[in-house]
Amino acid sequence: MIEGEPLTSTPCKAPIMWGRHRLCSATRGGIRLEILSMFSRTTANLTVSIRKRYVWICCLCVNQHRVVEMKRKGDFVTFEDLAKTFRSRVTGIGHILAMMAPWFAPTYLERLWCVYEMYMAHLHDCQITIGMPSSERENFVDGFVVKDSSEEGLVTKFFETLSAINVKNAKASVDADRSNILQLIQDGPGYEAFNVIVNQLIRNWAVNLVNDEVKVRTATLEKDSVYNGKDYLNVDKVGGEDEIIGVLDAMVFFQRVGLLYERMGELDKALALYEQVKEMIEKKLGPDHEIMVDPLLNIGKICRMQGKYEEALEYFNQMLVICERDYGPDHLTTGQAYTCTAQVYGDQGLHDKALQLYQRSLVIEERESGKNAISTAEILEHVAVELMNLGQDYEDALQKFHEVLSIKVDHYGKGTIYAALTMKNIASTLAASNRYEEAINTCQEALTIYEKVYGPDHPDTVALAALPGLIVTLKGL
Repeated sequence: MIEGEPLTSTPCKAPIMWGRHRLCSATRGGIRLEILSMFSRTTANLTVSIRKRYVWICCLCVNQHRVVEMKRKGDFVTFEDLAKTFRSRVTGIGHILAMMAPWFAPTYLERLWCVYEMYMAHLHDCQITIGMPSSERENFVDGFVVKDSSEEGLVTKFFETLSAINVKNAKASVDADRSNILQLIQDGPGYEAFNVIVNQLIRNWAVNLVNDEVKVRTATLEKDSVYNGKDYLNVDKVGGEDEIIGVLDAMVFFQRVGLLYERMGELDKALALYEQVKEMIEKKLGPDHEIMVDPLLNIGKICRMQGKYEEALEYFNQMLVICERDYGPDHLTTGQAYTCTAQVYGDQGLHDKALQLYQRSLVIEERESGKNAISTAEILEHVAVELMNLGQDYEDALQKFHEVLSIKVDHYGKGTIYAALTMKNIASTLAASNRYEEAINTCQEALTIYEKVYGPDHPDTVALAALPGLIVTLKGL
């Protein structure tokens, strides 16, 4: 339709004023108030007047009730006709607003005609925006502050969600439609490539959301004001229980958002949040308070990832002093300090020193958490890596890696990024033991998961993508 004119023409026939039109795409289970809240939020920052924004609801652009009614009368709409109508609406409007809810299992991606809309938008270079109703945004943000048993809680769930997305699992009420749409996608980018495209859109949505929330909470802290009923800075009883609770609430949020940035390769953003937590604790509780352990750990990890090994060791040593003073040498938290220090030693090529610390940490973890705990498996994987690096016993290293992989698959699932990390290590060990074909196959399997979950441009994906070539080079030597 033309800007400012009444609804007198269909969107596929009228000239479109770019930036003013949206095709709101949602499943039939989408609640009208949720759609309105999503649209209100996604258009809040646009410069175009609200009077000049037009939203086309997908079920009204493509009258699926008419299709059902025709079927009852014994008449059928062919796939080609329905696909042509969908395509004309998408390309004519030029901008899809896809409602993903719930965020951890979007029903949108379970309906193949919704997937087809997104595919057409991608194929014809239309704009695609992921939107979620206010309730889903709040649920996502709340996950960063819920004090559950896992520090990584929501971040882990988020990447599990990305791992689980698979266009081949989507359904259609007509089997022939499902086959035709899947064939179109397979003949186009392919299933895996299309999953990567969808995941990139969801990752962008998550980053934009947490960026906004970080700005809000940072501004709130700077103004010494109350946020969500908690006064973070203006507590009379300095160092008292209320003060600690306030700092902990803020610390949990910033650390978990930092972890999300870290997993996405945004190390500078993660570091800024971790340093903000450290400054907060120093100001209100002192530099050697026991909860300082967490920011010291996280800042040290980022320094290590950036190759600043001496700085990383300095932070981990500070952490170790606090741990041994407050918890003793055999506590789980102290074992975490041993593990972090060992990682730096391994990066520096000091594999003997690294192995000794990992083994010390493993004894603590097995005793406290059990041999089949995911935390134990993670340390066992470090032990296996150092055995591989030392070249002492590749078979022992492979056995440990497979033990770790079994625990991770039971805990997270086979197609997850956590399992893929271990598969990468298995590939490296196979290559080191001259089992090149097995190494390449395992590496390619891991790479498929990395590309899907992290995207092709993530630093870890880029590094893994180079591994098959290195293996081929080794094979030719």
